[in-house]
Amino acid sequence: MAIFEDIRRRSGLVIVLIGLSLLAFVLTDLLSSGGVLFVDDSVGTINGKEVKIQEFNAEMEELRQGNPQYAQMSALQLSEMLWNKHLNEALMTPVYDELGIQVSQTELMEAITTNPNITGMAGFVDPNTGQFNKSLFLSAISNLRDNRGASEEARSQWLNWIQFENDIRDQTLQQKFNVAFSKGMRMPEGLVRHEYLRNAATAQAELAYIPYSSIPDSEVTPTDEDFEEYYEETKEMYRTEKELRNVLFANFELVPSESDAAKVKDAMTALAAEYRSSSNDSDFIARNSEVPFQDQYIKEAELFNGLDTLVKGRPVGYMAGPVYQQGAAQLIKVLDRRIIPDSARARHILIGFAGAQRSEATRSYQQAQKLADSLLAVIKSNPGSFDALNAQYSGDAVAKAKGGDLDWFGANNMTKAFEDFCFRKSTGTLGVVATEFGFHVVQVTGQKGGSPAIQLGMVVRSILPSSETEAAVYAAATKFSNKARELKEGWQAMAETEKVALRPAEELGATDENVPGLGQAREVVRWAFNEDRELGDVQVINNESRGYVVAILTQVAPKGYRSLEVVKERIRPMVLQRAKARLLMERLEKEMPKGLANAATALKGTYSPATVSMASPFLMISGQEPELVGRLVGSKKGDKSNAFRGYNGVYAYVVQSVQPAADKGVYTVDVANATMNVRSRAAGGLFQALIKKADINDRRGQVF
Repeated sequence: MAIFEDIRRRSGLVIVLIGLSLLAFVLTDLLSSGGVLFVDDSVGTINGKEVKIQEFNAEMEELRQGNPQYAQMSALQLSEMLWNKHLNEALMTPVYDELGIQVSQTELMEAITTNPNITGMAGFVDPNTGQFNKSLFLSAISNLRDNRGASEEARSQWLNWIQFENDIRDQTLQQKFNVAFSKGMRMPEGLVRHEYLRNAATAQAELAYIPYSSIPDSEVTPTDEDFEEYYEETKEMYRTEKELRNVLFANFELVPSESDAAKVKDAMTALAAEYRSSSNDSDFIARNSEVPFQDQYIKEAELFNGLDTLVKGRPVGYMAGPVYQQGAAQLIKVLDRRIIPDSARARHILIGFAGAQRSEATRSYQQAQKLADSLLAVIKSNPGSFDALNAQYSGDAVAKAKGGDLDWFGANNMTKAFEDFCFRKSTGTLGVVATEFGFHVVQVTGQKGGSPAIQLGMVVRSILPSSETEAAVYAAATKFSNKARELKEGWQAMAETEKVALRPAEELGATDENVPGLGQAREVVRWAFNEDRELGDVQVINNESRGYVVAILTQVAPKGYRSLEVVKERIRPMVLQRAKARLLMERLEKEMPKGLANAATALKGTYSPATVSMASPFLMISGQEPELVGRLVGSKKGDKSNAFRGYNGVYAYVVQSVQPAADKGVYTVDVANATMNVRSRAAGGLFQALIKKADINDRRGQVF
């Protein structure tokens, strides 16, 4: 039952729809992450319940099986997705249970039989209609259930199906809850009306504006009270739900030396003469190139990366190079030229075999090949037999219903071997083509257009750092780290003396993979969050063979509110503005009796009329100023202000007029739009609130 192997592969896809659009994932070998070194056997706890490492890895392995499309994801990325799934289950299941939300068997079957992963499978498509046939599906499931004890493979297929059902049930349960929860959300008409009237009102005023930039920083000195006041006002901005750490790092990049490049250049120059006279180019490439021979034709009009200037119009046998680009040396030879159609049309009879993609056939590879060869011989001797043989033997249900016709298709729309046959052979040609789907008895039935195309043979050698170069880079990093270890502070000054760029990376989380300024640098993060790490520790770290990083741990910010001491330098620019505002407000108050225009001129500011509304709280003379605009719109004609502190400077104003908004009376559309906006955020907002309330200890940063 190869069809259920496909279902098992597809079951991993369902996970992406659960929770907060969770992605599917695979497991990278735990040994590569160093996870076995930890005594604690859990990746974390959620409300006191441990998530065991062995179970966590088993779940990842289960999803990995049959899902090669996720193979490029890192272990940490995969763990992130699975951890979110555990959070979703742990936090939402009690909510479902309390509300009595369940998925009935009828609802589950409806969800399964409308799922594209099921309805799109060839084995469940009626060959006469080309549509999903529920009876075929139910028969296959019954057969799978009845034979689950026949063999270990049959049992595994049945368990995979049960897992698929469970995934669909979880998805349907969450969708059902989300719909019910969002339906309970609405925006009251009174609130919508109030917001409309507030935003549509306008005010005209005369403004005196003195920017903070009119005073040099050196003219003011923020007090401790300034820092404490600003910190208390903005404290929530510096709350974190996880521990964060800061490091300083110097990146000693590993790049090829001039000597490394010269060695590759000499080797490629020696190869050039041999390649130019070679009579077996594909063999020469196989023996001498890091990149295998690519059996493809490129339209001359689509040549890229400078190839057009090198080989366009050149005859077969012409060779260019060595050329150097993207860290490699290349020899480029014109192997062949031909006219390639812009599109082709074909018909085929697909003979599948056990293990072929999308195939339910039980015949062996050899049996399929023999059958395909036999059918080809029959068709060649009797071309009119194609339709009958297609109806009897083809495993492509969709094409089978159309006499095997695949209609017109362009380049890169078919698997390579099949496409090569259809584009390189002439119209009318019959043959057998082997692909991952089986053996195709194929006939080219048409070709349209045509463009000159070229086949190139490339010998590629990367220019890489030698062991001597790497030793020199490591020595430089070690020298710098030794000097850094002698200090408890003042690392930047030392780095300047050594002419080494030392950069900060702030607010790193334990599960981060990227470090600003370094890119992918998981080992740097793992080092920083090692449980034995102390402030001032210095280490040379191999940055995934891209170089060596000297890292210095400079700050640890525990979960919760970061202290004023920790954020003091970050908030200094804003606190400095507060000190400037205090001074400018005093000066503006003294000048205001002379009139706003004269006051602005005296203080090197700007005097200007302005028309404002809360729909866009923006001033042409300064920028965003929502509090000031709110004051103006909420004032009355003739109101005057004292000096006022804004985002961009200090202000004083006189209100010339205020125009209240006209009440529309009917807000049906506005209420519907506002309600839709609230509902779209409802489920996600609830989940985040549950996370904030929960007791969560995430240890994945120490495991992966």
